[in-house]
Amino acid sequence: MRIERPSDIPKRCNNFTPDFCFYTGQRETGELDFRDEPKMEVVPATREEILAVMTIPKFKTYEEYKEVEESGKFAVVNECFLSNHAIKPAFIRMLILFPEFTTTLVAEMSLPENKNKYTKFEEHLYVAYQLMSRLVDETDLYVLRDNDEVDGRYLCR
Repeated sequence: MRIERPSDIPKRCNNFTPDFCFYTGQRETGELDFRDEPKMEVVPATREEILAVMTIPKFKTYEEYKEVEESGKFAVVNECFLSNHAIKPAFIRMLILFPEFTTTLVAEMSLPENKNKYTKFEEHLYVAYQLMSRLVDETDLYVLRDNDEVDGRYLCR
């Protein structure tokens, strides 16, 4: 899908933006909610956990993904695998080529205080989209539709 300006990211890219938030679990905040139960917040991935994504193998099947998930080797790969870009080969390629840019973007977007503050990152997300869209390969899992055409919205799902 063609994106021409940063302001197109929130309008047209659905899950592309929130998928840059990498979490490794939840923790108590020390406060209580309206039910007097502990409030929880997400635990953002560390730079080391983000960099570890570079070594995730390329999946050919969902079953291969499940094996890696169950191994527990990668903190950012969990039962919500569709909740971030970690298993998308285009993301991994961008991380390998531009580690400082990618880890900084993911780490900053993953901080609890930046939750849902996507406009703050529009320009960087635009750059990330331009990079990742050029790093998608037809052999990547889920890139092709049933009719063997490239899914133009692959990065946004």
